[in-house]
Amino acid sequence: MKNQIRKNSALILASIMTVAAVPSVAFAAENPANAIVTSEVLEDNTALDDDGTPIAEKIVIKIGETAMTVGDKTINLDAPAYINDENYTMLPVRAISEALNLKIDWNSETKTAVVLYHQRIISMTVGSKTMYINGVPVEMNTAAAITNDRLFIPVRDLANTIGVNEVNWSEENGTVTLNEASK
Repeated sequence: MKNQIRKNSALILASIMTVAAVPSVAFAAENPANAIVTSEVLEDNTALDDDGTPIAEKIVIKIGETAMTVGDKTINLDAPAYINDENYTMLPVRAISEALNLKIDWNSETKTAVVLYHQRIISMTVGSKTMYINGVPVEMNTAAAITNDRLFIPVRDLANTIGVNEVNWSEENGTVTLNEASK
């Protein structure tokens, strides 16, 4: 008798859980922003997509210049990269995102940018040293900032979010190179 009650209770509980889950799945299908997106965030803050697709091209950014090189293409920037007071190289988020074909959205009320890269949703807010990768908080080297009406974030943090592990700085010529071994 006790075993039958346990079985019935388990079946009822499983039914309730199944029915409760259906509306949220249907809502996620209707509104992709509510869908669950998975990725792995490693200890070095590098995020890996489910499909494991990082940016593989060599990217060269020169401080103070309004252009950067991605592979063999020159991409114009709407604002030049600069070094902030904490000695971090800062990049204009919109220009970099668009140059790398990442989708970006800006919320002027919350001063938050959301960048979409494959299965990854990256959000960062002006003045905060925390960005979120698929809802997981990740500490940034320095806070996102607005300079000359553009949102800037540290190059290393942006690189990590798009799967780039190799970031090199050349003091001699004032350049940052991502994926130096690539062509």
